[in-house]
Amino acid sequence: DSNDDSALENLANKHGMIDSQDEIRALEKQDSNELIAKGHYNSAMLYYGGEWYWGLDRIGYLVERLLSNNKTNNNNNDILQTYRLQYDRSIHVQSSQSPQETKKKKNDDDVLELNAFFSFRSPYSYIGMERVLALCDQHNKHAADAANGVATRIKLRLRPVLPMVSRGIPLSQSKRIYILTDANREAEQHGIPFGRVCDPLYKDGIDWCMQTFVALQSSHSNNNNNNDDNNDDDSNNSKQERMVLSILKGIWSEGLDVTSTAHRRIMMDRAGVEWHELETNITTNNNNNDNSHDIIYKDDDTITMMTDKNAADLNGLGLWGVPSFACGDGFSVWGQDRLWALKQHIYNSNNKNNKT
Repeated sequence: DSNDDSALENLANKHGMIDSQDEIRALEKQDSNELIAKGHYNSAMLYYGGEWYWGLDRIGYLVERLLSNNKTNNNNNDILQTYRLQYDRSIHVQSSQSPQETKKKKNDDDVLELNAFFSFRSPYSYIGMERVLALCDQHNKHAADAANGVATRIKLRLRPVLPMVSRGIPLSQSKRIYILTDANREAEQHGIPFGRVCDPLYKDGIDWCMQTFVALQSSHSNNNNNNDDNNDDDSNNSKQERMVLSILKGIWSEGLDVTSTAHRRIMMDRAGVEWHELETNITTNNNNNDNSHDIIYKDDDTITMMTDKNAADLNGLGLWGVPSFACGDGFSVWGQDRLWALKQHIYNSNNKNNKT
């Protein structure tokens, strides 16, 4: 509007303007080269003292660093302290809130489906899985507690997708380094072990992760068809969640190799998954040097259909990155660093249901 035009004109008068397109392109190239030289690949980034800060979701780290810097004067400290309080409230909003009491009788409408789109090759998915499982567990414990009344229960649905590079999204070396560095910073913030990494992309590692996920899902589906107890569905979901988290933890914090039979057994055993639970979809081979049974899968058609469907549904939400979270009521959000918004939505949804 006119105010913006006036402000821009004042800035131009104060600092001067560059009219030559050649000069503009030269400055753009110079800035791009400096960005690359400092180890980043994208624009709209903040850089201070050798560390990158991507957007509003990372300014909190910059604030903490500036507050600890003796060069900041008292006036600046007051401003930064105010900003930090605002940032902390946005990140940790409703962290202690639990479902409110209600006189309403429990029914099927008290379940909120939460779709969690993730990739086994995404460190943010590992951090997000740790956090969203804890969120769902805490919320559902309150919902099941009669002393708290009846509240909306979360039903988590895991939706794996292929890694970015397998979906045609380029991953440069600088991007990969930044993601690992930033993920480590985020993991430390939330007290999640991270750092001993074994890339699952090679030697069919991602295939094993996907195939095991589908085999376990199919095994549980067959069990449910032969069992009238609906409570088994929650038990099976819990086992699948433990399995996914065990694999992600092995990849991103323990350096476990998903192509190693011995390492596979570690991840499956601690998740409480037995080989026989997968036998409807696998054959076994005991010709390994470590005398253990490996998993060999019959076909990949089911995996392809699942990952294509999950990717299509993710794109249908207007999202592409992982982790992303989508509720059955239409709410969706991208990133483990936006779980505060998901938490707020669940809390608001619960309050809305309690009033109806």
